[in-house]
Amino acid sequence: MPASWEWHTFDSLSNKQVYDILRLREAIFQVEQNCAYHDIDGVDLDAEHLLGYKDSELVAYARCYLYDKKIRIGRVVVSKAYRGKGLAREMMNLVIKKLKDSPHEIALSGQSYLQKFYESLDFEAIGETYLEDGIPHIFMVYRDN
Repeated sequence: MPASWEWHTFDSLSNKQVYDILRLREAIFQVEQNCAYHDIDGVDLDAEHLLGYKDSELVAYARCYLYDKKIRIGRVVVSKAYRGKGLAREMMNLVIKKLKDSPHEIALSGQSYLQKFYESLDFEAIGETYLEDGIPHIFMVYRDN
């Protein structure tokens, strides 16, 4: 199921796109996963945003930003109705393609149940599982094999 993909800086996002991003992230992280946390964390302002559309519906999203001399990938989401169709892999491959020539290491803090998925994309777990907002996470870095 191919999607159409768009990269944006925060300033290039339309009001509707910001609304759709926040709505998708809320639907997954706060409602579906029943996790109360501060989604609007200030990072979006300096991040690059990858938006994935099916027709005109935002169905996948990730953001990338520089933090502690690493490029972090975060807020990786796929709408529940579109999971299991390869969109997460397609999206992550686009993110890696964009970032892999950067002088900075690529890292993410993924929910631990997704560790094998991220490992299949050449990420390596660093350290032990930890709780972030009550959900088990694992810190991972990209190792281009």
